Amino acid sequence: MTIKRNISLLFAIIFLKGFVFYGPIATLYRQSQGLNLGQIFTIESICLAIMITLEIPWGWIADRIGYKKTLIISNGLFFISKIVFWKATGFYGFLMERIILAIAISGASGCDSAMLYKSCDSNQSDKIFSKYTMLSSFGFLLASALSTFMLKVSMETTTFFTIFPYAISFVLTLFLIDLPISKNENNSIFNHLKTAFSNTTIIYLVLASALMIEINQATTVFLNQDLYIKSGIPIHWFGPILIIIQCFRMLSGKTYKLTRKFGEFKVMIFLAITTTTLCIYLSLFSYMITSILGIIIIATCCSIMMPIVSNIQNQNIDSTNRATILSIYSMIMSLVGVPSNLIIGQFAKTSFKLGFVTCSIMGILMFICLIRFKIKLSTQNTTIPSIK
Repeated sequence: MTIKRNISLLFAIIFLKGFVFYGPIATLYRQSQGLNLGQIFTIESICLAIMITLEIPWGWIADRIGYKKTLIISNGLFFISKIVFWKATGFYGFLMERIILAIAISGASGCDSAMLYKSCDSNQSDKIFSKYTMLSSFGFLLASALSTFMLKVSMETTTFFTIFPYAISFVLTLFLIDLPISKNENNSIFNHLKTAFSNTTIIYLVLASALMIEINQATTVFLNQDLYIKSGIPIHWFGPILIIIQCFRMLSGKTYKLTRKFGEFKVMIFLAITTTTLCIYLSLFSYMITSILGIIIIATCCSIMMPIVSNIQNQNIDSTNRATILSIYSMIMSLVGVPSNLIIGQFAKTSFKLGFVTCSIMGILMFICLIRFKIKLSTQNTTIPSIK
């Protein structure tokens, strides 16, 4: 048996995990089950805190017991979380669901990426990560379309049927082929932290990607709805717009073609400039067509950038403790997300336009981080292959 079978299985797993049928009405469903917005954000904050706390320990465990066993545990917890969500009512029910989900996310984070990278040819890793990101978007696209029909029955129908794709993804995890575990390195978490933070070159890239994710999250999930209303877009358009956004996110599957033609750095710089420019524009103007296009392009930029970052991160790691290092990078990104969300939220309370202004400033910081990444890359010895 070849370990390349892992690629097909991981592709199928991430595709199925995109089938969150209740995604388009997640907030409305929680409210219908007794939560208010304040409680929803409180639960999300608790979830983020748990993920930050468990990221590194989970990565360390994955490098000790193997990627397959870790993913079996994580995907099993994903499956259980969907059952809990289906039955949850009130604050404590949904808090339990998010706690289980936080443990699952922090376990899979870095582990799936590490297994994918080590199961493919290194010269094809950019293509593999591009397709991996695309399949997640494709799964959610289909789920969003199908949920339209399920909602004609009830909101509970969407939560019930979400259980089944997660059950199948868990079963598929059992058929992954585990990879050899090295026991020759110094395995203390402190040493892994020291290794990760000593490479300031890659840290700048991690910070840039974290800022891109936060800009995308803020603009396409929270600020966009007030922008749509201000632009005169009817509420019943929101669902179709979300489907269109998911269609464009699937362009991430062709990211490797862009990077092979123009180079990773040039593509990332273009994405950073485009995202920042659109945030500035949307903070000033609210026209129907340009508002929709602006949100679509920002979401697309983020989807294209993520597989580039994943590929460079994995190429940068020469340690066998790959999952631990990737988990440290993920923790750094989460730590950036905490103050970013608070800052954007505070300004957005006054006006959604100020929220876009804040995102614009974050976009400038992202650009600076990418420039610093390139400068340090050209002046230091590094394991990263040539970044053009």
